Amino acid sequence: MILSTITRNPIHDHREINSEIISNNFLNAENMKHFNHYIIGGATCYLFNPPLVPVAMIGSVAPDYIEYILNSPIIQQIRKSSKAGGVIKHRTTTHIMIYWIALILFAWLVFDFRGIIFWFAIGGFTHVFTDALSPAGIPLTPFSTNRSSFFGGKIQTGVPAEYAIAIIYLVLCLFVAQSLNTQMGFVPFFYNWAEEYNKGLIDGYEWKLWRFKIL
Repeated sequence: MILSTITRNPIHDHREINSEIISNNFLNAENMKHFNHYIIGGATCYLFNPPLVPVAMIGSVAPDYIEYILNSPIIQQIRKSSKAGGVIKHRTTTHIMIYWIALILFAWLVFDFRGIIFWFAIGGFTHVFTDALSPAGIPLTPFSTNRSSFFGGKIQTGVPAEYAIAIIYLVLCLFVAQSLNTQMGFVPFFYNWAEEYNKGLIDGYEWKLWRFKIL
């Protein structure tokens, strides 16, 4: 079964919850580790647009940190005064999949700035998609009353399988990127400065200066 529905934690449950507890626990046991979100978001971007890997990596944790910001004391006071609702529960508003798909389409079809919005949105999408592989699931639309998981939601947080999936995905992306590099030319990350030195294209001083740079 590709898609399964989880009846607990309805998305529209905005009961009053201590915002400090939320902020300290938004990386709870049901949430995929940020380390793996960084890897998957960055590796996806590396295949197509290496210079924007940092943007995709920021986007890959954006759903959690936007949630954290919205639950900060200042924003909570504004929300309460405007009657916009209480504390945003984890994996609700900022994890709605259709929002991230809409942002991708907006950047692709309407407006973008040098790919930054697009790859930020791709990073956010990889976050909610991989969260949907866990038992907690994510809401698909703002009208969802339940969370949904993909492929049965069998990937538990912190178990070896989660890290294995991220590492395998990274290796595959690097392999494909290397294959594309041999066909398309220069890819800016992890540049082989030693090879340039051996070819006589840079001197020893330049090699020492640039050898640890990744761009």
